Amino acid sequence: MSRPLRILHVTEACGGGVARHLQLVGAELRELDCRNRLFAFSGRADDFFQAQMERVFPECDFLRLASVNPLPHFHGITRRLRAAVDSFRPEIIHLHSSWAGLFGRLALYGTAPLVYSPHAFAWTGRNRLRDCLVRSAETLLARRTAAFVFVGQPECDLAARWRLPAEKLHLAANALDDGFARRLLDRDDARARLQLPEGRRAVLFAGRPVWQKGFDALLEACRGMDAVQVTVHVFANATCPAGAPVVVHPPRPDYDSLLRAFDAAILPSRYEGLPYAALECLAAGLPLWTTATGLPPSSLLHPLRDITPASLKQAILDDRPKPDAQALKPARTSRQQAEEIIRVYRQIL
Repeated sequence: MSRPLRILHVTEACGGGVARHLQLVGAELRELDCRNRLFAFSGRADDFFQAQMERVFPECDFLRLASVNPLPHFHGITRRLRAAVDSFRPEIIHLHSSWAGLFGRLALYGTAPLVYSPHAFAWTGRNRLRDCLVRSAETLLARRTAAFVFVGQPECDLAARWRLPAEKLHLAANALDDGFARRLLDRDDARARLQLPEGRRAVLFAGRPVWQKGFDALLEACRGMDAVQVTVHVFANATCPAGAPVVVHPPRPDYDSLLRAFDAAILPSRYEGLPYAALECLAAGLPLWTTATGLPPSSLLHPLRDITPASLKQAILDDRPKPDAQALKPARTSRQQAEEIIRVYRQIL
């Protein structure tokens, strides 16, 4: 039997797919006899995220920042990070998301092998100059990176186009846990819990209300839409313009069990790795309209050509695709993903 590994996970992203990844894969790594510690620094963290992580990681450090931008706090963050490294003495430091990838590779190089999972390369997709700067930075920081672990094929493809070292690129695609299907409520129970009236189409926005996920484009598409006919639902700490047929639900731990309450889902992302929300919607049997690529083949998957208001409005109102409660069980599980990650850890030690 292989000896346990000591892994320090570092993140700034405290929500969405990164939080889901840490929740699922962190639990699987623990079952596979890894000793995990989490260091999270963010101006966006909240009690909900902290409670989620404390259920998975017996050892946690949370550094809440006074501002969303962590750059002004660089020295304080890296000082605390080095202290965590000195006390825990990890064999691997796994950096999750862009800010953690940047800070960790600048400040922790030489302390332990650094593994980096971007969970979709941030700061790309807005303009060509920014894309070139991110590519140049990743090319330089690759020298300090023992391995890249990508959660979706689109990340691998982009890294290959950027000519990052091929021997350092690894894919451990996101997947759901074995118990996902058992947690799903039937449609009537789920709608009752969310107090959704029958006869009104309910569409789930399957992402966080941010630019990357196309939430601004969604709001534009919803402008003037008849709320009696259809409502769009989002689970987040957010506010929406008055008059928009958008219903905001606070984050809740049983979110994934309620997916069958909806008639369809939409995710008009500008860039992605492999979104958990999309995997969950497909596994729950929801027709999914999305720009995300790399998802498993499914008759429920409906690609979005663009995220113009006209395209999104058409998708929201299109009631021809019907939910399928007998959706196929996903071929992969989060246990397999964790095993693939451990193989990368052991390969670089």
